[in-house]
This record gives sequence, structure tokens and C-alpha cells, in this order.
Amino acid sequence: MKDAVRYWRSKGFPYYALTDEEIRRELAWLKSYDASRVFVGDEIIACNLGLRLANYFHPQMWHVRCTRYLSPFETFSNNAKLAAAIRRALTIWPDRFGANGSSLRRILKSFSNTVGVSNFRPTVAVAIIQRYTPPGGHVLDFAAGYGGRLLGAQIAGRSYYGIDPSARQVKGLSKMVTACRKAGGTPPAVIRRGAAETILPRLRPESFHLVFSSPPYFDREKYGTEHEQSFLRYPTIEEWNERFLRRVINESARLLRPRGYLVLNVCEQPEGIAATTLDIAQREFVLEKVWKMQLAKLPYKRLNRSDVYKWEPILVFKKRVR
Repeated sequence: MKDAVRYWRSKGFPYYALTDEEIRRELAWLKSYDASRVFVGDEIIACNLGLRLANYFHPQMWHVRCTRYLSPFETFSNNAKLAAAIRRALTIWPDRFGANGSSLRRILKSFSNTVGVSNFRPTVAVAIIQRYTPPGGHVLDFAAGYGGRLLGAQIAGRSYYGIDPSARQVKGLSKMVTACRKAGGTPPAVIRRGAAETILPRLRPESFHLVFSSPPYFDREKYGTEHEQSFLRYPTIEEWNERFLRRVINESARLLRPRGYLVLNVCEQPEGIAATTLDIAQREFVLEKVWKMQLAKLPYKRLNRSDVYKWEPILVFKKRVR
């Protein structure tokens, strides 16, 4: 075990590493994937195709803290915790080189007192964008995050306008756009750094077919220290609901074309955010569909054999006809 810890100390954190050829190959796989197969009844069956590619451009995601928990990087930086994580990986995957980078990343995302942030599944993003926009349509993402939806728009052939307050995330998103452009045949993409509630009012009305995003859930995940971060601008959940969430939803209605769609991936942390979203949106939108997005649990997080998946809602709103 000491040798394994010494090895990873010399090598450093196991960030994703992709060559230009591997990036082209991942993009080709995504383009050839039939994204419509993710829809099964009222469920969306997520898979990890393209996730490694999206995460590659955002090494900073391993440093982000979720509420009171340590980030994966902080756990990795502690010798005792790293040894325990390697030991657990070797126990769970004894026949899969349990101490390699892939297994270690999976362990570090949810080790004891550790939580890692997640990226939106690119295959799901492709499927939703294709379903709710016309060919050549325009997509707005007011919380661009780690680029899962951006990558989906690039693969689906739709133009993309993404906003994020984090300078590191904007840098990663811009690198993703450049890599996709080098691979050829990608539509326009604009990445803006700043507060969505400040930028959205400056955009032309009815200029998007789809607003597709995932709100930052108040202070659950602290993506950066920029003053534009909504959890820093609005220190209470009540202020955040009114001055961030309500504003971006109302602006989405203004920016959408007639009968355009607002699609939001939400969860119940902090408690009540999904209900608040529904309450705010009902004035300008009609709730058309609630998809249950299926996400696989890690093997060591399952309570029993049947406890394989967790679910997150994806709310689909259609702009009201006035």
C-alpha cells in the first residue's frame, strides 16, 4: 500500500488525459450514437459515453467542495485517506487494476466524507436538444457548468450560448469549443463569463428555441470565488430564489421563441428547489413533461442488489401562448 501511495504522490492527481486523436475518436463515437434510445417510457436512461471527454476540459471540478464535504482532491492529498481509498478500490475491483486512475477517480468522488461534483451526461443532452429544437436551432444555457450540455449541442448541430460566472469553467468550455471545431463540422458556440441574471436582460427577445440548464442549487456546490457566483451574491435561499432563480426563469420566457421550451435538470437539494421552480415557472410556462433521469449508483453505494439506480427529474416547460 505504501508503494501505491508513493506512486500516486509522484504522479499527481489522476486527472483525465486525452490526446487529440482520442478527442476525435470520442467525438466520432458520440456522433454515431443514436441518442433517441435514451427515452424509455417516462424515463431517461443515461450512459457515460462522452462524459470522459466533457470532464477532460475541467480538471478544476475535482477541487470543488459540496456543502461540508471534502473535495476529491483534498482527500487525495491526505496520505492516510489516499491509502484507504486505494485499499477500497482494490477490494471492489480486484480484477480491474483497482489502483489505476479510472478506479481511483470513481472512489474519490464519494469516499468517506468526500463528494465530487457531476457533469450532465452528453448523450442525454444530445437527445433533449434534438427532441426540443428544430434542426439548426438555438440553445441557451444560463449555467453552463462543465460542458455536458455544450457538448450535446455541438454533436446535435445546434448553436449554443452558454453563461457561467467561473473563469476556470469558461476557460474549459472555450477549450472544448476549440477542440470540437478542430474535429470539424460543429455549429457556432458563444461562451460568456458573468452572472446570468445580469447578462440575460441584454439579449434579444425571442432569439432561442430552447433554454436548457441546471441551476447551481444555491450553495450546495461552490464552483468559485468570483463575486458573480449566485451563492455569494445572495446569501440566503430566499434571496437566491427571488433574485436568481425567478429572474433567470422569467428571462427565459422573454428570450424564447413562441412555443419554445425551458428544460431544467433539478434535484431536491436544497430541499424544495424543484417545487419552487415549478411555482415560479407556472406564470410563463406550462409544464409539459417530467422525465425521470436514471443514474447508476456506484457499487459500494448500493444498499442491496436492487438498489442500483438513483433518479433526478428533468422538467420540460413550454412557453405559454399569449
